[in-house]
Formats: sequence, C-alpha cells, structure tokens
Amino acid sequence: MNKIIIYISALFAITIAACSSNTGFEIEGIIAGAENKTVFLEKITGQAIMIDSFKIGSNGKFKFVGTAEKPGVYRLNFGNVRALDLVLDNTSKIEVNIDAKMRMDEYDVKGSEASLKVKEINKILYDTYKVVEGLQNEYAAIAEGFESNEAKIALLEKKYQDAMDNQVKLIKEFTNKNNDAIIDFYAVSYLNIDENYEFIKSIVEKHKASIESSDYTKEYAYKFAGFANLAVGNVAPDIALNDPNGKEIKLSSLRGKVVLLDFWASWCGPCRQENPNNVKLYKEYNAKGFEIYGVSLDKNMDDWTKAIMQDQLTWTHVSDLKFWQSAAAATYKVESIPATFLLDKDGKILAKNLRGEQLAQFLKKLFN
Repeated sequence: MNKIIIYISALFAITIAACSSNTGFEIEGIIAGAENKTVFLEKITGQAIMIDSFKIGSNGKFKFVGTAEKPGVYRLNFGNVRALDLVLDNTSKIEVNIDAKMRMDEYDVKGSEASLKVKEINKILYDTYKVVEGLQNEYAAIAEGFESNEAKIALLEKKYQDAMDNQVKLIKEFTNKNNDAIIDFYAVSYLNIDENYEFIKSIVEKHKASIESSDYTKEYAYKFAGFANLAVGNVAPDIALNDPNGKEIKLSSLRGKVVLLDFWASWCGPCRQENPNNVKLYKEYNAKGFEIYGVSLDKNMDDWTKAIMQDQLTWTHVSDLKFWQSAAAATYKVESIPATFLLDKDGKILAKNLRGEQLAQFLKKLFN
C-alpha cells in the first residue's frame, strides 16, 4: 500500500471518516491509440481476473470506479494491444495518460507512489528486453547464413547472459531499497526462483508480518512456499496416477533409479520436438539405471496414446487427463511445458528443466 496514503489515513482518520461519503478507487485518463477499443481492468493474483471493462470513446478517455477490500496489483489491459500494472487500494485516485504504441515504461501516472515504483520495475525489464531483442536479431542473421562465426555466437551468448545478470542485479538493488511488500513481491516475481531462491526467501521473510494484508502477497508467498518443497536437494513429492491401461504407478516406485520426471502433452509442440532426444538418452542409459516418468497434461486418451506410439516413447507414462487442472502439475507448480525434474536414486531433486544437450551432459557425468 502507498506509504503516503497510509500515513495520511492514520493522521487524519477522523477527518476522513467525517468528510468521505464513500470509499473506493478511481482510475481515469486517456489512452491514445486505443480509441473505440475496450479497456479491461484485471486483478492480478496468481492469474489475471477481469473485474470490469470500459468502452473507450473517440477521445481516448476512460474511467473505472470500484472497491478494493485489500491493496493489490491491478492491470489495465486495452484490446490486448498494451497492458499497464497499477497498485490500488480503497483510497487510490489515479490518473493515467498513455500511448498504446509507446514502450512499456513510457506513460504518465499520478496519485500513486506505488504505481510509480511499478513503472521503475517496467523500465528495468524493458531495457533488458531491448538488449535481448538486438542480440536475437544478430543471432538470426548468423542462423540464416549471413555469417558463420563460432566466436561471435559465443560473444552473443555472453552478452545475453550479461544482460540477464544485470536485470537480476537491478531488481535486487531495487528491492533492497524498498520496504513495500506488494512492490517487492512484484519485482521478485520476475526473478527465476531456482537461481535466486535464497534472495527471494529473504524478501518473503522481510515482509512476513504483512503478507496477509494483500491477496497479491498471499498468493506469491503461497507459490513460494510450494516451490520450497521443490528446491534442489529436497525429496520430490510423490505422484500416483494411472498409466494408459488404468494401472496406478507411483513416482516413488522408481526409487533406486535416476528418474527424469517429464511433464508433457501430445498437443505441445516443444514437447514433441524434445521427445527424440529423450528417446536417444533412454536407449543409452536405461540399462544403467535411468528411467523416465512421463506425466501427460492431455485431456483425451486417444491423443495421448497415439503420441506415445508415434514418438516411440517406451518408458513409464501416467496421466489423470485433466489438462492444466492436473493434480501433479499443481503439486509441481508447472505453468508451462515441457517441464522436467531430474531425480537421484533416493528421489531427491538433482536439477530442473534440463533438456537436449544439457540433459545429455548431466547424465553423462552421472553414469560415466
């Protein structure tokens, strides 16, 4: 919540109660380039939930009036052309002026210090995006045969990693100077939890006393707590699902083997592209104690089994055929596929999301 608003509310509580006939937030402004489109107001917790909409006129003006029982992060989404995040509570009176065609950190917002901090975070993200976009264009030129230079490819990869490392550094510096739980959690949500686990843990601990004050912070803390169970070195949560023949097979039944827990689906293009790599590795290391436990996010039995046969996947397969509502996917916080967890013989997590050559090299070290 905006610190200034908290302070004023506490100092003049009696006056506010006497003079205000109602409470609630107001957001108004002008969105250039989105005339005659619809702007949606969404509440952000674990996902974006649409709570209101406004048909923008030819003058580009819009206005939302509503209530927010707790402070939180809200998003203005206009015609899927552009989106802008704000921090609202029941005292927020925010004015926004934006051009739908401009970069994500170029807009004016008044009446919310917290929303201005969100803008600072957006600038960090956009600056990184522009660097990465330029590197991708250079890499594409090489891939199309305009150049062939391994040294240049290596340099581009280093520049990419440097850009990502700098983004992490700036986000950490930002949160170290900030004391608002919503803003801190918003910032660290752009960090890879695996790679920044201890830092994010310190941020969650820092705001432990205020987590319950917002649905946004509660949701992130809940997600992080679930992720803690999936940290490298921890025993992987068990899964008990049926194979295509209706037989229940537990993940824990494979103890004693190195197991690749693979979340995939027949409809997932990147998953199907990765399957030949897994087939090759399975043939190479299965006799040495390597197993794959494939959890499908399919919803149709025929599609699932057909993909297994087409891709010649001869390992263990299970599914509850519940698509993204899969209980196993929820347990493992899977939000996109393919997603993998490599487990040791005791069921402990060795690594996450290793694919292709990375997985091949990891297995080579384990078995050779």
